[in-house]
Amino acid sequence: MVPCPWEDITSLLLRVARRLGLSDAQRLLKSDQSGERPIAYDAQLPVLRTSHAYAAMERLLHLPETMLYGLTLHRFAPALLLPSHAKESTQRPLLSREGGEHFFFPLLTSKVCPLCLQEQEVYARVYWRMKLILSCPRHHCLLFDACPSCHAPIPTLRSSFTTCPYCKKNDRYRLEKPVVFPTRGLLFAGEVFLMRALGIEDGADSRGISLFQASPLLSFEPWLYFQLLERFGEVCRYLLPEQLRLAFCQHLLIPEGYPSLASAPKATRARAQQLVLFHALFAYWPKHWSAGLTTLQRVARELAGGCCQDELAQSDQLLHVLTTHQPDLDTIASGLKHLFESWTRLAHQQTLTQCREDLLLPTRHRLITRGNDVGGE
Repeated sequence: MVPCPWEDITSLLLRVARRLGLSDAQRLLKSDQSGERPIAYDAQLPVLRTSHAYAAMERLLHLPETMLYGLTLHRFAPALLLPSHAKESTQRPLLSREGGEHFFFPLLTSKVCPLCLQEQEVYARVYWRMKLILSCPRHHCLLFDACPSCHAPIPTLRSSFTTCPYCKKNDRYRLEKPVVFPTRGLLFAGEVFLMRALGIEDGADSRGISLFQASPLLSFEPWLYFQLLERFGEVCRYLLPEQLRLAFCQHLLIPEGYPSLASAPKATRARAQQLVLFHALFAYWPKHWSAGLTTLQRVARELAGGCCQDELAQSDQLLHVLTTHQPDLDTIASGLKHLFESWTRLAHQQTLTQCREDLLLPTRHRLITRGNDVGGE
């Protein structure tokens, strides 16, 4: 059986099992000799590593190793990892275990698109597993990661693409009402840019890339883009609680506003906020660049409460270089890494050691909303 575009390896196993009249795809993972020794355990399938595992899957599915590799999460390794960190095993780069845990859902679970499950050829996409991919590039609706009825996680190796194996409600995944993903503004543009960096072209829409015209974002290597995006996620987590992210977006005067996604789970909203605010720094270049970084430094300084003055002084100097000069690409990348790490370290330390989260929330909000004069620079 030939894999469909962007198909996940567990999806192919389920389709093969159905063709063979098997009710359980896991039966395919028995060795063809004894019928007792699994070829690979469930959690190993998305990250096949050893030559033995690839050889066994080649015999089982009658596919070459290169095609099997494309059904696993390792196909994203070149985009996500530093070249020096991409381990070589099957002559192709492999995700580290830490990298897999960092960027993707737990290996036994995934997300689904209800509209993809209504198509004539039903199968699961491997990129549904990535945490920061929130929407289907084909149907522009939110992916969901739990059964709408019983709220159980969605297992990848299940007996039916469309029915929850826990509550057994027929077609519950397929019949869930789609949540329309806004196809304008920075959230959509951020998703498009992220998929572009991963090389995903499964019906992806190129609209939105124009928002970053002339910005350095277009020149970053994919692994550097993801490194900065993830580090900014830590800034959001510790320096900007959810109540402040809306204020930050409004302060930057983003014309399309801020998508609330009120019906989405908290984790999905947090990732959407991360995407919006990170890409806001680079959108309409250089409109938001100076205002955004300066405001974040103000918030970090207030949170420090008189501590960490040496580190803040270094950040001030770096901020001056990034916002008043025309730095080259390497300076921008290294400068952002330093600032994001410094803000995260400072906010994490102050929040945990001094319990200042609730105390300083109103002050941080005032610092953000005060700066309309900065937003107009």
